[in-house]
Amino acid sequence: MKTDLNRKVTSVQKIDLNGWGVTRILHTFTGVRVDDSRNTRDWVATSLWALAMDGLAVGLIFMVISSLVLWCERRQRRWSGGLALLLGLLSCGLFCFGLRWLY
Repeated sequence: MKTDLNRKVTSVQKIDLNGWGVTRILHTFTGVRVDDSRNTRDWVATSLWALAMDGLAVGLIFMVISSLVLWCERRQRRWSGGLALLLGLLSCGLFCFGLRWLY
């Protein structure tokens, strides 16, 4: 919202977001305005949150890659690992694409 008190004019910009837009905002929130030239995190909490989320992402990527390597090494249980991988991909697909049907 922008207001010019001298001219007594206010303009409001309405932004419509879908689920992907909300997810993008939640994952890229830095605690600063987009049009701010300083572009620094203004809260300690947002810096800690970003650091924690980066650490969590790195940990999850490591966990997935290491579990795939271990799954390939264990030949006698490969079918059960494939089933777990398939179920994981289906549940990920549900969260990424299937929840659109509910809303």
